[in-house]
Amino acid sequence: CSHDLFPRRFLFSIPSGLVLHMGRYCLRGVCVAPCFMSVEAMMQNMIDELTDAMKDAAKHDKGVNAAGTRVRKTMQSVKAAAQDVRKQVQADRS
Repeated sequence: CSHDLFPRRFLFSIPSGLVLHMGRYCLRGVCVAPCFMSVEAMMQNMIDELTDAMKDAAKHDKGVNAAGTRVRKTMQSVKAAAQDVRKQVQADRS
């Protein structure tokens, strides 16, 4: 991957979906330089993502199958973000 594709300002505007991959953050398979988000900011992004998914969860409870798919996708993204938080906390310890 090319790590000079995106300017630094772009890295801070990525709302979610970042995955730590070999020391770089990747979005949809494109690696970019790490943006050095704080653990607090990473957790706030997870909270925001879950809050946004509450509407889809309510729709799913009413029987809308597509909303359930969106909820599952969000939960997978949050799971990956939680793992990134764990990695960052562990890295900060050492």
